[in-house]
Amino acid sequence: NIATALSTRFEQYGRHEDLEEAISLHREALELRPAPHPDRSSSLYNMALALLTWFKIYATLVPVLLFSIGQTFVISSTWVLGITGTFLGDYFGILMYIKKMSRDSLSTS
Repeated sequence: NIATALSTRFEQYGRHEDLEEAISLHREALELRPAPHPDRSSSLYNMALALLTWFKIYATLVPVLLFSIGQTFVISSTWVLGITGTFLGDYFGILMYIKKMSRDSLSTS
């Protein structure tokens, strides 16, 4: 089975293309084995294993990516607004004062 061999090669070398190709081949195998086929369960099992491997990889990467994006927003807002503007927000009218100053400087130029 080529799809199973690709899954094994992915586990050995870590090439994501191998896993993607294995999942694609498992889907094709399922199309060739319609519901009453006696070997459909083995195809479903093999595809489930490949999808589980894919999920384990991306279930780790997605939270790390989202955390990185969130930290980028926090750092960029701190850079632009300063510590006071970032953490106090506009409770004390700090940001309104900055906006008013920037509008005034635009109208004078």
